[in-house]
Amino acid sequence: MDYLSNTSLFYSAAEPTSGFLTISGEEYHHIVQVLRLKRGSIINITDGVGSIYSGEIHKIGNRSLEVSITRREYYEELLKNVTLVIPVLKSHDRLEFALEKCTELGITRFTIYYPLNSLKTKIRIDRVSRVLIAAMKQSLRPYLPGYSIIGSLSELEKGSHNIILDQKGERVIGDFICENENRYNLIIGPEYGFDEKELSEISPFRTYRLNPARLRTETAAVSAAAFLNSLVQNVD
Repeated sequence: MDYLSNTSLFYSAAEPTSGFLTISGEEYHHIVQVLRLKRGSIINITDGVGSIYSGEIHKIGNRSLEVSITRREYYEELLKNVTLVIPVLKSHDRLEFALEKCTELGITRFTIYYPLNSLKTKIRIDRVSRVLIAAMKQSLRPYLPGYSIIGSLSELEKGSHNIILDQKGERVIGDFICENENRYNLIIGPEYGFDEKELSEISPFRTYRLNPARLRTETAAVSAAAFLNSLVQNVD
């Protein structure tokens, strides 16, 4: 992806038709009104599901523009079998920070859960979506992370291995092996700790230690993402 290093990446979920891709909405506004790009400018667009298109602005209308596609690159989703499970936090900013940085580090699947020992803070879905899109574009990632919001850990996807990341984990995180044929829920603990009922709901599980120090929830999430990113980089 070196060819993208000195350029901006835009996002459009639309599929190209007859070699042309239409961009509208906020991305159109940013391209035309903020960056003031003109007909003939070369831009790069991701569809958020693995493809990055390069092309030339062919036509600019009042509400949308057309890009003539000249190149398409597809990238495999490297962490498609891993879901990072993050608790709702009292601070919207801290939760958004965790989602932003984890996206930049390559996480493509999130589950956000409401812990038993926490205030029922309302999640701003529109903000979450914008944070994920902005982080994908900033880091030149071809995948827009998917996310779900669940009321408790009992609603986690079945059939996945539950991995709790805890200061007192039985194993160090370096011992974790991510096998492609398995699915994993990497669970970050809540601000006030797990309730025994929560632990019984996700049993059986394994515990891993990210760091001997007590980390804030968002720090733990980013640390886990950085570790996972190092695994796939080493594979490459």
